[in-house]
Amino acid sequence: MIRRFSKPAAGGLAAAVGTLTVVVGMAAAQPTHRPARTQVAADQVVLASQKCGKGVERPTVVVFACGDFNSFAEHLRWSQWGGRVAVGSGDFSSNDCKPDCARGHFHEARATVRLYSRRHCAGHKHLYYQRATVVVRGRRQAELVGCPVLG
Repeated sequence: MIRRFSKPAAGGLAAAVGTLTVVVGMAAAQPTHRPARTQVAADQVVLASQKCGKGVERPTVVVFACGDFNSFAEHLRWSQWGGRVAVGSGDFSSNDCKPDCARGHFHEARATVRLYSRRHCAGHKHLYYQRATVVVRGRRQAELVGCPVLG
């Protein structure tokens, strides 16, 4: 089902729009209802962040548009985390930008998000996912490729 959706209020991870990176080894509060965690060594736990060194494990929001928040996934629940690829599902929202992005309407659909391409951030021991894709009904809808690491 696709429905109209309005932009969420800025805040948390969603407020730092523009880049997706993922960090290793920092603790974060976890809900008790999350999926089973992938077993990895403590120094291999991967966290999501918009900047080097400040991470959150299993982000609930991933932004696919730089600076304008016109394409994002939210309410994410992760079935795989901490390996070469992280996989989550949630709601993907995209602005149709008709007649333009400022006056466009948001549409929402269930989606799968994949994070991949882990790299070290310069000056930090943390690993960061630097690429992401979102798939709706078997078709790629958005992608972050070669996303720069801020820091």
